[in-house]
Amino acid sequence: MGVFFEIKNENRKLHFSSLQQFVSSALAAEAWVLRETLLLAIDNGFDEIQMLSDSQSLVSVLNSYETHTEIHSIVNDIRQLTIFFSLISFCFIPRSVNDEADSNTKDTLRALMFPI
Repeated sequence: MGVFFEIKNENRKLHFSSLQQFVSSALAAEAWVLRETLLLAIDNGFDEIQMLSDSQSLVSVLNSYETHTEIHSIVNDIRQLTIFFSLISFCFIPRSVNDEADSNTKDTLRALMFPI
């Protein structure tokens, strides 16, 4: 599964992309890339962050502090990483509204699977 994430503020833009071959589900892949993106944001000194995802299930779990057996350990990691931010939010954004990210994800997957 290919994933793409972008972190931006008024001064800079960071991109993260990866190919995960052994992911149990799309939900696990979404959680994994969100975790990796938080680590990238921490490493680059971001203090405030808003995470947008088209995975309503993941956003719901993160905002309600529910548990989800399939992604419990990844969600636990994400929750631990939130202490590094003075402000953090997890928001659902429908894929139909987020054409740019959807297009970038598909481009990343093609590039990672078929390198030139």
